[in-house]
Amino acid sequence: MELLKKMKSREQKELVIINAPDSFREMEKEIRKTLSVRNDLSEGKADFVFAFFQSIEEITSLAPQIFENVTEDVLLWAAYPKKSSKRIRSDISRDKGWEIFGEFGYEPVSQISIDEDWSALRFRPLKSIRNFTRNDRMILSEEGRKRSEMENGKEPL
Repeated sequence: MELLKKMKSREQKELVIINAPDSFREMEKEIRKTLSVRNDLSEGKADFVFAFFQSIEEITSLAPQIFENVTEDVLLWAAYPKKSSKRIRSDISRDKGWEIFGEFGYEPVSQISIDEDWSALRFRPLKSIRNFTRNDRMILSEEGRKRSEMENGKEPL
């Protein structure tokens, strides 16, 4: 399936989909043909998570539960409404709303388009990111800022 390719799913056998909108149900049915799918984090640590967020409030509320229930090498994607969406309004963007991910030591590493209304960011633990070069405003964690300064030859502030 095209979406799973975009998400770099390889060896994962199960996907946890959290907070998906009704408009995603058809795509979820297609995913179920390839992977086992569950919709909560109650059955042990997950190694592949796709969470949907429509507000910063949802991110703040759900993120701690997600980070408590994932493996160290989780394939973690967070979907958010596109600014261009005519159906969904949101206070989240690619650059705004993800600060709590940084508090847990995760940084964004890639972005994909899901459909006309949704995009998604992939997050990885900072320690799992080999080359950490990016725009300073995209760095979420203090540890990430320090590492970026070191890798880019800047003096830490």
